Amino acid sequence: MKKLLIGINFVLTAIIIFMILMFNNAASPYYHAKVEATNFARKHANLVEQEDFYWYSDSEGSYQAETVSQEAITAQMIEDIAPAQILNYRMGIIEQNIPIWEVTYKKSNGSLGYYIASLETGAWLRTIDGL
Repeated sequence: MKKLLIGINFVLTAIIIFMILMFNNAASPYYHAKVEATNFARKHANLVEQEDFYWYSDSEGSYQAETVSQEAITAQMIEDIAPAQILNYRMGIIEQNIPIWEVTYKKSNGSLGYYIASLETGAWLRTIDGL
């Protein structure tokens, strides 16, 4: 019985170690890109303090350019649709290779929606509402 418990303990420990290694391996490109981008910004753009990091990558590579800030999109969104709660922000690309801010929000009635605006200009593109 003691050998069985030791065997089970060994297998569970191996599984946990394997899962930790898999997570670290999967997250490594994100953290590497974050460190690389932060170091680049400190060197070339006099970055003092990093607040957020967004990484979007598709089959054509990562996207880098002047963008409208998350705060500006939030202010515009509050003025336009007054959401009850903002759930998260994502960068992405939609048809015709337009880079976007996609903001997921919740309305006061509990329904979900997406507010989509240009990443480069901040111009509202569309709202998907009532989900």
